[in-house]
Amino acid sequence: MGKGYFSINRSIEDNWLWKQKPFSKGQAWIDLILLANHSEVKLPKGDEINTYKKGCVHRSIYFLAERWGWNRKTVRRFLSVLESDQMVSVSCTASGTTITLINYEKYQNRWSTDGTTHGTTDGTTHGTQTIITNNNQKRPNARTRASERDEMFQDFLRLVEESEKNDSEGVRRDPEDPERQIQTM
Repeated sequence: MGKGYFSINRSIEDNWLWKQKPFSKGQAWIDLILLANHSEVKLPKGDEINTYKKGCVHRSIYFLAERWGWNRKTVRRFLSVLESDQMVSVSCTASGTTITLINYEKYQNRWSTDGTTHGTTDGTTHGTQTIITNNNQKRPNARTRASERDEMFQDFLRLVEESEKNDSEGVRRDPEDPERQIQTM
Protein backbone atom coordinates (compact mmCIF):
# COMPACT_ATOMS: atom_id res chain seq x y z
CA MET A 1 0.00 0.00 0.00
CA GLY A 2 1.25 3.51 -0.77
CA LYS A 3 2.73 5.73 1.87
CA GLY A 4 2.09 9.42 2.39
CA TYR A 5 -1.08 11.36 1.89
CA PHE A 6 -2.85 13.93 -0.23
CA SER A 7 -5.37 16.62 0.53
CA ILE A 8 -9.02 16.21 -0.37
CA ASN A 9 -10.91 19.41 -0.96
CA ARG A 10 -14.22 19.54 0.90
CA SER A 11 -15.88 20.42 -2.40
CA ILE A 12 -15.76 16.68 -3.15
CA GLU A 13 -19.12 16.60 -1.32
CA ASP A 14 -20.63 18.57 -4.21
CA ASN A 15 -19.52 16.10 -6.86
CA TRP A 16 -22.08 13.70 -8.33
CA LEU A 17 -19.76 10.72 -7.66
CA TRP A 18 -19.69 11.54 -3.97
CA LYS A 19 -23.45 11.85 -3.75
CA GLN A 20 -24.12 8.32 -5.05
CA LYS A 21 -25.52 6.04 -2.38
CA PRO A 22 -25.00 3.78 -0.62
CA PHE A 23 -21.54 4.89 0.48
CA SER A 24 -18.74 2.35 0.66
CA LYS A 25 -17.07 1.89 4.05
CA GLY A 26 -14.02 3.77 2.78
CA GLN A 27 -16.21 6.61 1.58
CA ALA A 28 -17.96 6.73 4.96
CA TRP A 29 -14.58 6.90 6.73
CA ILE A 30 -13.43 9.79 4.50
CA ASP A 31 -16.80 11.44 5.12
CA LEU A 32 -16.22 11.28 8.89
CA ILE A 33 -12.90 13.05 8.36
CA LEU A 34 -14.68 15.67 6.23
CA LEU A 35 -17.39 16.14 8.88
CA ALA A 36 -14.93 16.45 11.78
CA ASN A 37 -14.45 19.84 13.43
CA HIS A 38 -11.24 21.45 12.19
CA SER A 39 -11.16 23.57 15.36
CA GLU A 40 -12.90 23.62 18.72
CA VAL A 41 -16.63 24.39 18.36
CA LYS A 42 -19.19 25.50 20.95
CA LEU A 43 -22.83 24.63 20.25
CA PRO A 44 -25.92 25.42 22.29
CA LYS A 45 -28.03 22.50 23.47
CA GLY A 46 -31.06 23.62 25.45
CA ASP A 47 -29.82 25.80 28.30
CA GLU A 48 -26.23 24.54 28.00
CA ILE A 49 -23.24 25.19 25.78
CA ASN A 50 -21.42 22.05 24.68
CA THR A 51 -17.80 22.25 23.52
CA TYR A 52 -16.62 19.84 20.84
CA LYS A 53 -12.91 19.51 20.26
CA LYS A 54 -11.01 19.45 17.01
CA GLY A 55 -11.45 16.05 15.33
CA CYS A 56 -14.97 15.45 16.72
CA VAL A 57 -18.10 14.73 14.70
CA HIS A 58 -21.30 15.56 16.54
CA ARG A 59 -24.04 14.06 14.38
CA SER A 60 -26.85 11.62 15.02
CA ILE A 61 -26.80 8.03 13.85
CA TYR A 62 -29.93 8.91 11.87
CA PHE A 63 -28.10 11.79 10.13
CA LEU A 64 -25.19 9.51 9.13
CA ALA A 65 -27.58 6.78 7.96
CA GLU A 66 -29.41 9.23 5.70
CA ARG A 67 -26.17 10.77 4.44
CA TRP A 68 -24.55 7.43 3.65
CA GLY A 69 -27.64 5.62 2.36
CA TRP A 70 -27.39 3.01 5.12
CA ASN A 71 -29.75 1.93 7.88
CA ARG A 72 -29.03 2.92 11.49
CA LYS A 73 -27.99 -0.59 12.50
CA THR A 74 -25.33 -0.64 9.75
CA VAL A 75 -24.02 2.77 10.89
CA ARG A 76 -23.78 1.53 14.50
CA ARG A 77 -21.96 -1.65 13.40
CA PHE A 78 -19.55 0.39 11.24
CA LEU A 79 -18.77 2.77 14.11
CA SER A 80 -18.29 -0.22 16.40
CA VAL A 81 -15.74 -1.71 13.97
CA LEU A 82 -13.89 1.62 13.77
CA GLU A 83 -13.93 1.83 17.55
CA SER A 84 -12.59 -1.70 17.97
CA ASP A 85 -9.77 -0.81 15.54
CA GLN A 86 -9.05 2.29 17.66
CA MET A 87 -9.81 4.65 14.77
CA VAL A 88 -12.61 6.44 16.64
CA SER A 89 -14.20 6.66 20.05
CA VAL A 90 -17.97 6.97 20.18
CA SER A 91 -19.90 8.63 22.97
CA CYS A 92 -23.69 8.49 23.04
CA THR A 93 -25.38 10.84 25.49
CA ALA A 94 -28.73 12.56 25.85
CA SER A 95 -27.32 15.51 23.90
CA GLY A 96 -26.40 13.30 20.93
CA THR A 97 -23.66 11.13 19.49
CA THR A 98 -20.08 12.38 19.41
CA ILE A 99 -17.53 10.53 17.32
CA THR A 100 -13.91 11.46 18.07
CA LEU A 101 -11.43 10.61 15.35
CA ILE A 102 -8.33 9.22 17.01
CA ASN A 103 -5.16 10.64 15.42
CA TYR A 104 -7.22 13.30 13.61
CA GLU A 105 -4.09 15.41 13.09
CA LYS A 106 -2.64 12.60 10.98
CA TYR A 107 -5.23 13.33 8.29
CA GLN A 108 -4.60 17.06 8.11
CA ASN A 109 -2.49 19.25 5.85
CA ARG A 110 1.19 18.98 6.70
CA TRP A 111 1.80 22.70 6.20
CA SER A 112 0.98 24.69 9.29
CA THR A 113 1.11 28.44 9.68
CA ASP A 114 4.11 28.44 12.04
CA GLY A 115 6.51 26.84 9.58
CA THR A 116 6.30 23.40 11.15
CA THR A 117 5.58 20.22 9.26
CA HIS A 118 4.29 17.08 10.92
CA GLY A 119 4.65 13.65 9.43
CA THR A 120 5.60 10.06 10.01
CA THR A 121 8.83 8.39 9.07
CA ASP A 122 9.84 4.75 9.00
CA GLY A 123 12.71 3.68 11.21
CA THR A 124 12.13 5.97 14.16
CA THR A 125 11.67 4.56 17.64
CA HIS A 126 8.02 5.51 17.91
CA GLY A 127 7.18 5.83 14.19
CA THR A 128 6.59 9.59 14.31
CA GLN A 129 8.90 12.50 13.93
CA THR A 130 8.27 16.24 14.07
CA ILE A 131 10.37 18.21 11.63
CA ILE A 132 10.95 21.88 12.35
CA THR A 133 11.64 23.90 9.24
CA ASN A 134 13.27 27.27 9.01
CA ASN A 135 10.59 29.91 8.44
CA ASN A 136 12.89 31.52 5.88
CA GLN A 137 12.81 28.43 3.69
CA LYS A 138 10.72 28.76 0.59
CA ARG A 139 7.36 27.03 1.13
CA PRO A 140 4.48 26.79 -1.27
CA ASN A 141 2.13 29.72 -0.91
CA ALA A 142 -1.62 29.31 -0.46
CA ARG A 143 -2.31 29.71 -4.19
CA THR A 144 0.24 27.02 -5.10
CA ARG A 145 -1.14 24.63 -2.48
CA ALA A 146 -4.72 25.28 -3.64
CA SER A 147 -3.69 24.59 -7.23
CA GLU A 148 -1.95 21.36 -6.17
CA ARG A 149 -5.05 20.30 -4.19
CA ASP A 150 -7.28 20.99 -7.19
CA GLU A 151 -4.99 18.86 -9.38
CA MET A 152 -5.01 16.04 -6.83
CA PHE A 153 -8.79 16.27 -6.56
CA GLN A 154 -9.14 15.98 -10.34
CA ASP A 155 -6.74 12.99 -10.30
CA PHE A 156 -8.85 11.43 -7.54
CA LEU A 157 -12.04 11.88 -9.58
CA ARG A 158 -10.36 10.32 -12.64
CA LEU A 159 -9.33 7.32 -10.52
CA VAL A 160 -12.86 6.92 -9.16
CA GLU A 161 -14.34 7.12 -12.66
CA GLU A 162 -11.76 4.63 -13.97
CA SER A 163 -12.47 2.30 -11.06
CA GLU A 164 -16.22 2.43 -11.69
CA LYS A 165 -15.66 1.81 -15.40
CA ASN A 166 -13.37 -1.12 -14.65
CA ASP A 167 -15.85 -2.54 -12.12
CA SER A 168 -18.60 -2.45 -14.73
CA GLU A 169 -16.30 -4.15 -17.25
CA GLY A 170 -15.19 -6.79 -14.74
CA VAL A 171 -11.60 -5.54 -14.56
CA ARG A 172 -9.55 -4.57 -11.51
CA ARG A 173 -5.94 -3.64 -10.88
CA ASP A 174 -3.51 -6.10 -9.35
CA PRO A 175 -2.65 -4.71 -5.86
CA GLU A 176 0.92 -6.01 -6.18
CA ASP A 177 1.46 -4.50 -9.64
CA PRO A 178 -0.85 -1.51 -10.33
CA GLU A 179 0.09 -1.50 -14.02
CA ARG A 180 -1.36 -5.03 -14.44
CA GLN A 181 -5.10 -5.54 -14.82
CA ILE A 182 -6.96 -8.67 -13.73
CA GLN A 183 -10.12 -9.90 -15.44
CA THR A 184 -12.75 -10.65 -12.76
CA MET A 185 -15.59 -11.97 -14.87
